[in-house]
Amino acid sequence: MSVKHKLFYKTFRIPVIWYLKLKFGYKYKKAKDLPESYIVLSNHTTDFDPLFVAASFKSQMYFVASEHITRWKKLYSFLKFGFDPIIRYKATVAGSTVIQVLRKTKKGKNVCIFAEGVRSWDGVTAKILPSTGQLVKRAGCGLVTYKIAGGYLASPVWATGGCRKGKVNGQIVAVYTKEQIAAMTDEEVNAVINRDLYENAEQRQKTEGSLYKGKSPAEGLEKLLYICPSCGKYDCLISKKDKLICNACGKEYVYETNGALSGNSIKALADRQLAQAEKDVSADVVYSVPCAEIFSVEKKQSQKIGEGSFNLSAKEIRCGDIRIPTDEVGDMAIHGKNALVFCHGSVYYEVLVASPYSAYKFLLYYNECNKRR
Repeated sequence: MSVKHKLFYKTFRIPVIWYLKLKFGYKYKKAKDLPESYIVLSNHTTDFDPLFVAASFKSQMYFVASEHITRWKKLYSFLKFGFDPIIRYKATVAGSTVIQVLRKTKKGKNVCIFAEGVRSWDGVTAKILPSTGQLVKRAGCGLVTYKIAGGYLASPVWATGGCRKGKVNGQIVAVYTKEQIAAMTDEEVNAVINRDLYENAEQRQKTEGSLYKGKSPAEGLEKLLYICPSCGKYDCLISKKDKLICNACGKEYVYETNGALSGNSIKALADRQLAQAEKDVSADVVYSVPCAEIFSVEKKQSQKIGEGSFNLSAKEIRCGDIRIPTDEVGDMAIHGKNALVFCHGSVYYEVLVASPYSAYKFLLYYNECNKRR
């Protein structure tokens, strides 16, 4: 019932704006001169992004959200009743999500999609799936591109030490009418989406000089950086307050208010790990952690089906007694900080990697395997 959803959106939007201003010092520009109906595509930097986007738009819209929120029970019941989010299973074709989006837009409703599908781990907007342009064209409505800047450094996906206060803002990048979209090819639509939504947190910080202050800003960083920059050992880094410490060589790094690690670029360190993952796949190195749990997910419920060490090679995914050929998994993604999700056959799996180990390293390894098929 859209009247109910409009009422909920209007009722909660103003308190949400004040909350964002107090928590982040969030600044936004009001959306103006919008098409009659539209899809909003935004980059994805924090868990607060739907709120950031909603601050700019007075008109109610429906948000595409990850499947895992359906397992929040009471909270999801409230979200479903008041806002009716469109659910997407990460690392799947997402055909049902496309159908729901098209149903909404054909009725003149507005929809917001975080085009990357996942939050940025290194502060740079990921390449948008090529099917996104096709979806926008099929929707037959306008397109609004929206960029959130500063979100990654204010609330990194890997962080467990809370949010940081710093410069965060959001605004429309461009508005395209349905006639403009109709005149473009799928490839041209994808090109403007990738251009409009591109954000590099590190480059922006260097240009603007914004600082992001928090109580324990380094905590959780080992979920992103799992290789010691000094000695090169894996899974030996532990974070505490503003420090990242290597248990192998004893080296200590300080996470700074500009987002650097003792003067080192975190983006560069992440890129170094990516290059190492490529070498490791070539050398048939097996990535592993000593403890994890694996679940099957169906109908808003998850059931544990195994536990033990988790191993990923170019040939096999293994957790406890569960074994799955790697080349039979079409895609892999992360939700939250340590949950890997993927589909094999008709089963949707979730692997919870125990802290302080990194789930992100498995995603890098899998993506490299996937490239070589």
